[in-house]
Amino acid sequence: MPKEKYKNPSVTVDMVIFTIKDNTLNVLLIQRKNPPYQNCWAFPGGFVDYEEDIDNAAKRELEEETGIKNVELHQFHSFGTPDRDPRRRVISVAYYALAKYQDLNIKAADDAKDAKLFDLNNLPELAFDHSKVLKCALKAMNISLEHYPTAANLLAKEFSLENLHNIYEILLSKTLNKDQFQLEIPKLKFIEQIASDKYRFNEKISYSSRF
Repeated sequence: MPKEKYKNPSVTVDMVIFTIKDNTLNVLLIQRKNPPYQNCWAFPGGFVDYEEDIDNAAKRELEEETGIKNVELHQFHSFGTPDRDPRRRVISVAYYALAKYQDLNIKAADDAKDAKLFDLNNLPELAFDHSKVLKCALKAMNISLEHYPTAANLLAKEFSLENLHNIYEILLSKTLNKDQFQLEIPKLKFIEQIASDKYRFNEKISYSSRF
């Protein structure tokens, strides 16, 4: 029998869920129940069914493994190094989301032995190429903060300069001069000043689900 000319790779989805807990940027990880990397920590995710839309697969896998639903997922990159998964040739489509800590009701299930939040400064060793996935997710999120109302999910409908400044410092992981930050706000077309120290996001400007 001739060798198959075209081999079909499998497709998976991985979800990077960021939140702010105790004024620190955290990320959601699951402890894998099954091989490969059994008992190791990784991002929630799994295989896309043959007739399933990729965005729907991301929502399904996230809910099945962590109980989390109704978060705004943003597709940011695909990962396809041939040896990234020891089982077979796997291409992963990755998403990230920002969610309020109090809105997360985390409950491990399905292929997840455990699921919990980790401070980005105190992460366990990650399975597969998920360290690379995390680095790329952070870069995508940081870029989006300059162009889209990405942080809207972490703030009240109306917020003060101090609230916004604090959120941006945490998300960008750096200190921002408050006076300079205030001067930059008018350049962010998706933020409106509605009073002397009250702002809101422009609802007419949205963030596409595919960044």
